[in-house]
This record gives sequence, C-alpha cells and structure tokens, in this order.
Amino acid sequence: MNCPYCDNARINDELEENNDLSIVVLKQEICARLCIISGNNKPAAPHPALQDALLTPAERSILKEIALGKTTKEIAAERNLSFHTVNSHRKNIFRKLSVNNAHEATKYAMKAGIVDLVEYYI
Repeated sequence: MNCPYCDNARINDELEENNDLSIVVLKQEICARLCIISGNNKPAAPHPALQDALLTPAERSILKEIALGKTTKEIAAERNLSFHTVNSHRKNIFRKLSVNNAHEATKYAMKAGIVDLVEYYI
C-alpha cells in the first residue's frame, strides 16, 4: 500500500502548486513517521527537490559536517579551507534554510536525507 505523501509525483505537484518547500518537508516527515509506526510500508526516499533546491553541493557537504557535530574550525582544517570560507558557507546555509542555529540546520539535514539517521546517532 502506497502512502500519498511518500509519493514523489504528489510532491512534485505540491511544489508546483505552492512552491513552499518547508510544507512539503513537514508533510513528508509526518508521513515517514506514520509509515514506521503503522508498519504498513516503508517510507520513500526523500524527494530530490528537498536536497537540491536550495543548497549548492559544497553547502550540502558542509551542512552534513555541521549536522555531525563538527565545528567550523574542524571543517576548515579537514578540507584545507580558510575558516572564513567555511564560515561564509555556514552563514549562507543558515540564510537559505531560514534557520538560526546548528540544531535547526541539523533537523533540516535529517529531513532532507543529507544526513542518514544511523550515521547521526553513531
């Protein structure tokens, strides 16, 4: 049995209708939880628009590192980038996602499938 909110075709329609990604993310998160609780079916993979619509590839990879608990200084050292470069990416990520802190950005990363829940809890 397919869930209507796990259906990527329906998500495409909703994105075209109101162009509000946050509502689609919320609906898909609710659906995924209900699917797990009910045991009727496995939730679908996150819709590609949730990963690709807002962030560049560099921003997505830095968001993943932030979500895994790394500091700006640690990310910069691992990538051989300036602290200020990583900090600029961080500011852009927060602005684009309309979040104010790493916790809110981490929640987005989990909902969008940028960070796997298993990876997050390890």
